[in-house]
Amino acid sequence: MNDRLHISIESAWASYTDDLASFLSALRPRDRLDIVAESGIDRGDGDSPWVRLRCSPDGVIESTAVLDSYLCDGADSGAGNDELLVELGWTVPAERTERNTLISRSMQRRTRTASELATLIVRLFREAWHVPHPAFLSADCEGRDDRQFRTATDHQRPDTTTTLPIDIDHLRALILDTVASAPGVEVRQENNGDIRIDGFALPLHVCFGPDANSVRLHAPLVSGVSISASLSRKLSWLNTRWRNITFAVAGDQLFAGIAVATQTYVPRHLTSMLFHLGLFVDSIDRPFAAELGGTVFDPEHRHPEPVSTVSWSDDSGTLGTLRAACELTRGPVDSATVEAMCRKQDIEQLVERARYSERRFRDHAHRLGDERRIRAAVMCDTLAMSWAHVADSLAHAFTPAPPTPPKAQQISLFEQLEEPALFDL
Repeated sequence: MNDRLHISIESAWASYTDDLASFLSALRPRDRLDIVAESGIDRGDGDSPWVRLRCSPDGVIESTAVLDSYLCDGADSGAGNDELLVELGWTVPAERTERNTLISRSMQRRTRTASELATLIVRLFREAWHVPHPAFLSADCEGRDDRQFRTATDHQRPDTTTTLPIDIDHLRALILDTVASAPGVEVRQENNGDIRIDGFALPLHVCFGPDANSVRLHAPLVSGVSISASLSRKLSWLNTRWRNITFAVAGDQLFAGIAVATQTYVPRHLTSMLFHLGLFVDSIDRPFAAELGGTVFDPEHRHPEPVSTVSWSDDSGTLGTLRAACELTRGPVDSATVEAMCRKQDIEQLVERARYSERRFRDHAHRLGDERRIRAAVMCDTLAMSWAHVADSLAHAFTPAPPTPPKAQQISLFEQLEEPALFDL
């Protein structure tokens, strides 16, 4: 399946190169073509990798490419290669900022060498900026006629066709039609109505909400993660590097997802986000999982159903009030509050009930994570954390004080009365 995927990607790039060469060879004087990567490195202000082409009156095409050092100014560079850009031919310094920082470099080619120029541009996007598929590239042309250059990911139907879904079933049929025509992937509908997509390192899923206004693409990444400082730092870095992808921990699993608006359905939006998420999923390996203390997600793994060990209620009366207080304070409450609320009650039983509730909601979060019901799993994780705070509050407030050490015996002054004292006569 991966071989078919790579073959289809190479075929798409070859077709894109041929179309671009044909378009460039027909450029007229003063025509302009801008090619932009819709995803990839981003400084945060909407500036992504781009190549601009202008045709001069004498038939020379001037090509200008942005530098990675400019795109990643002040940020960790996750993609891009200025040395390769110069090696491919963009050597002449072009635009500069007000502070004299170099923005781009340029080169010139004749229209008769359009095929060579198209090959260099494709190599630049693929090798220097790591764009995985031509579906990620958008183009805008300004000229004397209305012709445009674009990438069609679906040859049967223009990928920019807009459709207004009638309901969820209509939207599901549209998405199945779009994804089934994507090269190198296999699609099947699951029992819960979601769509599973195979062809990447890990399975991807299209999950539907309560209406047809949006869907969510998500993929399980790592199992066995635990809440820690290293996990927080890793998630912060991932959110900075992959701006379109959101990350969530449900149960003990790390998930990545992208929300796609479908109130007005555009196939290109879905396919571009699908390949963007797939590019990230293909980068998940054992060292990545080891940094989070877990393992790469196993699609065959299933958490067991939680087994009830007690029969009494766990969310009413004193414990329910304590849980609400812990949710408001986002942590354990003070000892005075606990003592005022739990006076004359069996503290050991309250702690046991709180620990049981924590385990039960944690088990539910694991099981829901296996079913890819991410929102419900995250909610159960939050409830489990609240019960953990309740148990910690009770244990801290009613921890018995250490026994007081016995006082040292005082030296008696008159133990030996038979001996003469100072004032004895």
